[in-house]
Amino acid sequence: MNDIEAQYNAMAPMYSFLMNDEINISTFQEVLGNRLTELPEDANILDCACGTGLHAIWFAQKGFHVYASDISKGMLKEARKNAVKKNVRINFLQSSWEDLYKKLPLQFDFVVCYGNSFSHMKNPDMLRNSLASIRKILKPGSPFLFDVRNWENDFKHPSQAPSRLKKTINGKKIEIDYSWKLNGWNVKCQFITQIYDRKNDVTRKYECDIYPIKYEKIAEACKRNGFNQVDRNFFRKGEYYYVFAI
Repeated sequence: MNDIEAQYNAMAPMYSFLMNDEINISTFQEVLGNRLTELPEDANILDCACGTGLHAIWFAQKGFHVYASDISKGMLKEARKNAVKKNVRINFLQSSWEDLYKKLPLQFDFVVCYGNSFSHMKNPDMLRNSLASIRKILKPGSPFLFDVRNWENDFKHPSQAPSRLKKTINGKKIEIDYSWKLNGWNVKCQFITQIYDRKNDVTRKYECDIYPIKYEKIAEACKRNGFNQVDRNFFRKGEYYYVFAI
């Protein structure tokens, strides 16, 4: 078990609570635009960083044939439970990005890797091998969508203040802080999530390893692995960008 898998296993039971699903799906729909109308009605879609299943379930509810993978067994356990609750059928599997082409028996009309997951790429070899694997399981001309934090902006304008989300669970008001500990490009850094109760005491803390990488390196790796068209756009006030690679 690698560090990233262990970190997400620990976070899995609380992960859905830590996210704002309504905003997440709303933003996701804006990112997709009219892309879904360009897909066959019976399209095969893969979410290759499915987490607790939010986007995979959304695709399944629209009638597509959905596969969903994640490196974390804990995340997949929660995703399966959520799919049952929503009464949708999804083919789940545990896999790294590098091994997807070995484990999947088909090619896809659309592959999604959403949620800043590419920031877990530990080194250029992992990035290259992951993109090569994903390219192999895409049908010719089919798009790959991923999003990444705008690390260039974070290094240029470092912020000391964490972003904060307020939620209520079991009638108790909770505040969740998200912050980044950045040590440099292409080295291990941390994404830190802290949950506070009303008295401002830390009740839980999660740390997850991330490896900031420049967009130019990602775009270069995409093109070297057969993605001839790489289009980037920004959202969330420039904090993140998303890429359609074909």
